[in-house]
Amino acid sequence: MKLHFFIIFSLFFTSLAFAQNRNQLSYQGRVSQEGKPYSGKATVSFAIGNLWTEQQEVDIRNGIYSITLGKVTPIPNTVFSNTGLSLRITFNGKTLVPDVPFYPVPYSYMALSVDKDAIEGYMIKDKTIESKH
Repeated sequence: MKLHFFIIFSLFFTSLAFAQNRNQLSYQGRVSQEGKPYSGKATVSFAIGNLWTEQQEVDIRNGIYSITLGKVTPIPNTVFSNTGLSLRITFNGKTLVPDVPFYPVPYSYMALSVDKDAIEGYMIKDKTIESKH
């Protein structure tokens, strides 16, 4: 039996999802076996370099699965201060190749351009930021 693994969705780095669960990320993938969608449970391990790992029992239906990375082992805040990161996936003991690279979403580029003093303490209220204007 030959296992084929295809990633159909990349990591979802929405600021909303990361803000609500700071140490978790949504992830979705697709698995096929001998050209047919895989269905069943699988033991799947995930790793971001040597910075973070976790293992989950994943329920796969019609080849599709959706999980939350960091649900078992929270992703440390410092992980994404590194560059060139990728997600390594091991499916039922077999490491899948290639690793899945992390790509920033457009809003993360905008955050890089915010002036150092653009947000002041009085603007932060109830975990939200209010405009000066």
